[in-house]
Amino acid sequence: MNNEKLWNLNYILLMAYNLCHSLGFYITMVVFTGYSAATYGLSPSVASLSVTIYVLAAIAARLLLGKQLDRWGLKLSMTIGFVGNLACFLLFFLPMSFPALLVVRAAHGVAMAIQSGSVSAAVILFIPRSRSGEGVGYFSMMTALATGIGPLISINIINAFGGYTPLFVFLAAISALPAITLIFVKIPATPKTEGVSAKTERGIASMIQLSILPITFVLFLVFFAYSSVVTYVVSYAGELGLESEVSFFFLVYSAVGFIFRPIVGKRVDRKGENSVVYVCFAALTVAFVLLAFVSNASMLIIAAAFTGFGVSITQSIMQTIMARDTPKPELGRANSTFFTSMDLGLGVGPVLVGLFMPVLGFQWSYLALAVIGPIAALCYHLFHGRKQGKEAL
Repeated sequence: MNNEKLWNLNYILLMAYNLCHSLGFYITMVVFTGYSAATYGLSPSVASLSVTIYVLAAIAARLLLGKQLDRWGLKLSMTIGFVGNLACFLLFFLPMSFPALLVVRAAHGVAMAIQSGSVSAAVILFIPRSRSGEGVGYFSMMTALATGIGPLISINIINAFGGYTPLFVFLAAISALPAITLIFVKIPATPKTEGVSAKTERGIASMIQLSILPITFVLFLVFFAYSSVVTYVVSYAGELGLESEVSFFFLVYSAVGFIFRPIVGKRVDRKGENSVVYVCFAALTVAFVLLAFVSNASMLIIAAAFTGFGVSITQSIMQTIMARDTPKPELGRANSTFFTSMDLGLGVGPVLVGLFMPVLGFQWSYLALAVIGPIAALCYHLFHGRKQGKEAL
């Protein structure tokens, strides 16, 4: 039995910070296209720029500021991200033109990237290495929880109060709550990296963590596939006459992640990542096959469960590998690289899938995307899995 202490005040405070931050992120991702269209009288395609520029700014910030997080120190980085995030939410109360809104949304994406990268790096300092899977699993449960309840909260507030202003009040309030964490959390300074040549600190190596590129490429593939679900599953369900049932899809997705992340994390600590991750890739494949042939609400919900295991649990496992194998002085850059791969998958996926979706239709498109699971499994095995040895199943 592993007796290394996991639960402590710092760890709990950082989990709370992550929950508040994640709620703000997922709610704005869901509502801002609708808000922009309603406020400025825009078409959905133009209104969606308020989400696109947010994601692009976040990706740019992760690439350009990943190393800077390590130089600033994680607590200062968390504070900078917190202040920027809160300031942007407060600015939404002011009347502004759509171009001005896009500027604020770009700044918001930068603040979000700094927040997510720094808090995810900071929590790793409080997780015993032998309990990396369990610790990351519990921490990332907050993200899974936000994925499920965020859209529900936003819809209920808008419907109950008849507008977006009450929702912005809620968002400003939860974005202010991490101040409690910043006051009380005690984050130790990470040691400086020694023996790093000037050459390795230039160019691409100064922006991304090269050592974790193999696992982040696998994560990119998984989120590339998942982006087609986020973007098109509501329209697909409407075509099948399952408009009311699709609202439960993401709730079931997040519930699976919430329940299984800590369980899988403990197994990863005991048996290694190979004992679970191939099951995740298989679940992802099954999810897309089910989506291709879905004909009723039950099949849709089952597909949601498999999607949750295939995507959410894969993310948790890859984050565990990153946390365990990255030197502490490089955690800021590593976390930025990690989340950039997810953002790229979510950003590139809808564009590329959208090119063949009108030709193939929903069913054949999802069936074609089922190959992502085996491809991701092969890449993982070649890049990382075969080096881990044979794990007990």
